[in-house]
Amino acid sequence: MVSSSAGVASMSAREAEVLAALAEHLTNREIARLMHISVRTVESHVSSLLRKFGAADRRSLAAIASRLAGPGAELQPFRQFPIAWTSFVGRAAELDAVTAAVVTNRLVTLLGPGGIGKTRLATVSAERVASAFIGGSVFVDLVAVTECGVEYAVGAAVGAVDRPHTPRATVIHEQLNRGPSLVVLDNCEHVLESAAAWVEAALAACPDLAVLATSRERLGVAGERVVVVPPMDVDAAVLFVERTSTSGVVLDCDRTAVTEICRRLDGNPLAIELAASRLPSLGVDGLRAGLDDHLRLLGRSVSPSGYAGRHRSLRAVIGWSYGLLDHEERTLFRRVGVFAGGFDLAAATAVATDGDAAMATDVIARLADKSLLDRGVDDRGSRWRMLDTVRAYAREQLVKSQECAAIEQAHLRWAASAASALEIELGEDGAWFDRFDAIADDLRSALVRPAAAPLTSEWFALGLTLGHLAYGRGLLLEARGHYLRAAKFAPGPGSAFLAWRGAASVARADQRLSLEIEFLHRAAAAAEECGDRAATARALADIAREVGRFPSGLDEAPNRDATLLLIERARTLDPGDDPALRVAITLAAAWNGRPKPTEPDPVLAAPALDWARELDDPELLSEALDAVSAAASFAGRRKEAARVTLERLALIDRMPRHAPRVGLEVFDAHHAATETAVAAGDLTAAVTAGRRALADGLNTAVPYLAASRIALPLVLLGDFDEALAQAQLMRDSWVRAGSPTAGWMANAVFAAAMVHGLRGDVAEFDEWWETASKLSTRSSTNEMRAFVAQRVALHYGHFEDATLKPGRPEPDGSLAGYARCLAVEVAVVTGAVDADVQLHAADPLASENAYAAGFLRRASGRLHRDFTDLEAAVSTWETIGAVSNKPARSHTATHAPRGRRARAGEPGLSRAGPDRPSCP
Repeated sequence: MVSSSAGVASMSAREAEVLAALAEHLTNREIARLMHISVRTVESHVSSLLRKFGAADRRSLAAIASRLAGPGAELQPFRQFPIAWTSFVGRAAELDAVTAAVVTNRLVTLLGPGGIGKTRLATVSAERVASAFIGGSVFVDLVAVTECGVEYAVGAAVGAVDRPHTPRATVIHEQLNRGPSLVVLDNCEHVLESAAAWVEAALAACPDLAVLATSRERLGVAGERVVVVPPMDVDAAVLFVERTSTSGVVLDCDRTAVTEICRRLDGNPLAIELAASRLPSLGVDGLRAGLDDHLRLLGRSVSPSGYAGRHRSLRAVIGWSYGLLDHEERTLFRRVGVFAGGFDLAAATAVATDGDAAMATDVIARLADKSLLDRGVDDRGSRWRMLDTVRAYAREQLVKSQECAAIEQAHLRWAASAASALEIELGEDGAWFDRFDAIADDLRSALVRPAAAPLTSEWFALGLTLGHLAYGRGLLLEARGHYLRAAKFAPGPGSAFLAWRGAASVARADQRLSLEIEFLHRAAAAAEECGDRAATARALADIAREVGRFPSGLDEAPNRDATLLLIERARTLDPGDDPALRVAITLAAAWNGRPKPTEPDPVLAAPALDWARELDDPELLSEALDAVSAAASFAGRRKEAARVTLERLALIDRMPRHAPRVGLEVFDAHHAATETAVAAGDLTAAVTAGRRALADGLNTAVPYLAASRIALPLVLLGDFDEALAQAQLMRDSWVRAGSPTAGWMANAVFAAAMVHGLRGDVAEFDEWWETASKLSTRSSTNEMRAFVAQRVALHYGHFEDATLKPGRPEPDGSLAGYARCLAVEVAVVTGAVDADVQLHAADPLASENAYAAGFLRRASGRLHRDFTDLEAAVSTWETIGAVSNKPARSHTATHAPRGRRARAGEPGLSRAGPDRPSCP
């Protein structure tokens, strides 16, 4: 089948109208009447559309029409095409050829030397066919990109957001798979291998993707269609005249002289524009004389034809233009060649004119008039940039000069200052994103150059700041890389400590806790080397706290004895004058104060919370509240734990989301809010907290975390359809992230398995159960495994493996009340001799969990045949919203007393068949 984009691009306006009518399933006669044309004409258009779209029949064509008219057609994302500052002249034949190639081939490469007009031709062609690519069209400039940065550049252009444990390529492919998409890769020649590798992988992963590349060499990818961009012919003179007329110059020669100038410039558009810019000062005769000198000089080493010869001719034209500049213009021209991207007047002043703004203003204007600089405007004013070939020449001249080192140092100082100024503007609204994007390439290029000895402090400061900025921009992997590079080349151990702490914070936010602990150990070593006892103690305390608090997120089970030694060492190093350090050490001791994983010592958690309140540090306060809440939960005080966690949730708005250190704290606050609410039986509050987690910007980076929070309470409430949708999102995003260690997901996965079990989907139940079982090996609790086993057994009346047999561990953790109370009901149904004893022993659980209390009331009703208790159970679930009145969930009780029917939607009263799911 021909691609939809090809079909759309090649159809006429009348055919488009016919296609739209087909989407409405109109007959040929109805279409003819609607458009006031003959039926035969309609038939002709339909036949043409079938051929252009490669559709098998009219029904297939109608489906294509519906898809093109659907919601996806309205998205049209990306569209980041460069602004054209001048008109597009000529190239009609080339434009038609490129357009035709793009709509019939998945990879088209425009081949030609620098300055031949590949970028402009690609941009105009892409704009021309953009409507055919309903998934979006995007322009990716690779000029400032290194071999390892192609994927990042594409990701930034399509708005791909890094996710932990997920290859960036996967995220980019997801963006490009939303519909037929077009990516324009501009200037591939200096990153040829990386560009070719990315294109090959993307085309394989995205069947509706088309790529239009510009390069001085072929990409060498299978299926590549090469379109050689030739020099301008008759249109060259038109271009020369048009460019001179825009500057108000009246040509004092005939057309023949202009044609001769353009011929001697090889019809190269950039060369022609440069020559036209010199016309006001040199005139036609001056231009011809200058060309004579330079062409004669280059003719000795230039082949008469071919790519290399044209490239050298272009370089000669730029060199000739450079030779015509005066001393000030030459100096500024080569100095601004140090910029990797665009620059504003302040940047040029700081880097190229030793702070002389008047000189910078004057000379930049003169260079722009000569077409050596392109001027653009953003919300902060004017910015200038060089074309890539011009920049390369300017950079070459800078390297040849005696001032290269000094200019690179000035560029580094400017970059460090600009990054520092931007860091002050960081906020939650993203208002600083555009400014960061505008200078990011220069910040990166300044950082990757070897640090000049006198400027190590500026270079190091830039690394730290750029790490922070990249994190705030959502570039977690890049941020960690900047911190690690800064740590590697830190001027001293004190600086290394800051860099390692930054890297650890990003790893923590990225849910890579084992990596975080590794970096914290390095930070502790650096702090110890420079004699900072407090910093060493804080790093050790943080390691111990993470190990005790989040063991299920570590790649390997922690060694408790080793952790206790870390805490003792931190206490020994504590100078005693830092209240925050005291809280950190106390929390570390609290989280490791009991043998059971994740169970904090309440005796230590309470004073830590008091001290944290005095400090009013939202991050420390959140950590202390978590310890107190967890201690209450382990003591069986579920409602108190939920109340404390709500206070913690309220702290989220005080935490700056651009700060790496708070990322995990925000994630965990959402996690705890849903789990403690579920543990207390307040499922409505749990769903509310879960929806807040889904909406939080930070959680978009770890979708399986937020989805796992809301899936569990939705299952318990009986909203099976949404619960499974969230569970599927959870599992899919977790797999895309590389299936990282995530024991905390086990309960939600077991809950999803329960839904499939109740619906009779045996294969799905087995698959989800197996996944949950694997996750639970790193989980500190096992309560949902027991609950689900008993719940499904109760549903079908098969209790052989559902009861808590001797030797089987009792369910433990904050959600244990669900499994233990349901076990009582199973005991009643199976006629256990000690059912009454179990019922009495479970009474304390009911006071802390209204949902679980419903199971006990129903068990009591069944045991004593007390219909009042049965009605009370239903009322309990109705009060907390855990009853669905949908007809599909109505069922009949088979375990209720004889002569009584179950209320519709009562949890677990039926033995409904596979097509009659019960709730919840």
